[in-house]
Amino acid sequence: MAYYNLCSTNGIRNGLFFHAVTLLFIFFAACGCGRREKLLSVYVSNDNYTVAVGDRGTILHFDGSTWKQMPSPTVKNLNGVGGNSRRDVFAVGDDGVILHYDGTAWTQMDSPVSETLMSVSGDDTGGAFAVGFRPTILYFNGQRWEKAPTEGLRPEVRPFVLFSVCAVDPDRAFAAGTKGTLLEFDRMGWKDTVQKKRLNHSNGLYTAPVHSLEMVTSIWSDDGENAFAVTSEPAILRYDGMEWQRWGIAESSAFRSIWGIRLTDVGLPFSSTGGPSLPLFLFVVGDNGLILNFDGRGWRRMESGTKQDLFSVSGTNRTNVFAVGAKGIILHYDGRTWTRMR
Repeated sequence: MAYYNLCSTNGIRNGLFFHAVTLLFIFFAACGCGRREKLLSVYVSNDNYTVAVGDRGTILHFDGSTWKQMPSPTVKNLNGVGGNSRRDVFAVGDDGVILHYDGTAWTQMDSPVSETLMSVSGDDTGGAFAVGFRPTILYFNGQRWEKAPTEGLRPEVRPFVLFSVCAVDPDRAFAAGTKGTLLEFDRMGWKDTVQKKRLNHSNGLYTAPVHSLEMVTSIWSDDGENAFAVTSEPAILRYDGMEWQRWGIAESSAFRSIWGIRLTDVGLPFSSTGGPSLPLFLFVVGDNGLILNFDGRGWRRMESGTKQDLFSVSGTNRTNVFAVGAKGIILHYDGRTWTRMR
C-alpha cells in the first residue's frame, strides 16, 4: 500500500509537471517570448543613431554598449528603416504601415497606401522616400506622405515590386526591384535608367537586358552620379550616370544589401585586378553569412563568423559598420574584424 501511494504521489507530481511544461510551451509559442525576430533592416544616422527593425514590429536601438528593445506602436512586420538624424527616423512595413521616431518615441503616421512598403530613405532635409509593392513610391515633404506617379515606368513588366530606395537629396534618388527594375529620380520625376540601355558584362563577352535579372535587392549612392546595386542572381552592378555594368566577384549566395562611404584620405591607383578604382569603401551582405568588401581597389570576401542570412548593412565610417539578419543576428565591424553582438 505504501509503495502504491508513493507511486501514485509521484504520478500526480509528474502529471502536474507535464501539464505545467505544456502550458508554458503554449504560452511562449503564442506570445513569441524567447524568440528573436528576424531583423530586416538597420540604419545608422550621420550623428551615430543606430536602430534595427524586423518582424512583428520589432525595433531595437544600440545605445553604444547594448541593444535594447524599443516600444513599438505596431505588430506588423517592419521591412525598412532610414531617416535624417537621431530625431528624425522612419520605419516602413506590411500593409503600408509607416512609423516615425522624433528622438523620444515611435508613433504611427498616416499612410496613403495599404500596399506593403519595403524600404525608406531620408533626403537629409527632413523629407524621405519610401517604396514597395505594385509598385508604390511615396515622398514625405515634411508634413505628409504623398504618392508619386508611376504610370510611365516600364508597363511591359508590371506589376513589379520595389525593394530598395536610396535618397541623395530631395532632387535625386534611386530605387530598385524585381525584373531588373532600376529607377532614377530627378527634378523631372522618376525614370527607368535601363529602359533604353543594355547591361554590359565587365569583360565585354556579352550584353543582356537588365530585366533578365530576377531581382535587384538593394541600391546605394552618395553623390547622385554613381550608384551601386546588388541582385539575388547574384551580381553587383555599377551605374556611372550613363549605363549599368556588371562589376565585382563571382559568388553563389544571393546578395541582399549594399552600403558604402566615400574615402577622402587615400590616393587610389588603378586596380591591379582590372576593375575600376574608386574612392569608396563598400560592403555587401547576403545569404549564408556572406560579407564582401570593396576597399577602393578591389573586392574581397570577409569572414563573418556566421551562416545566418544577412539582410541589411549600414554604418557611419569604415570602422563602425553593422549587419543584421535571420534569427535576430547583429554583427559589428570595427575596421579589422566582424564580431557578433546578438
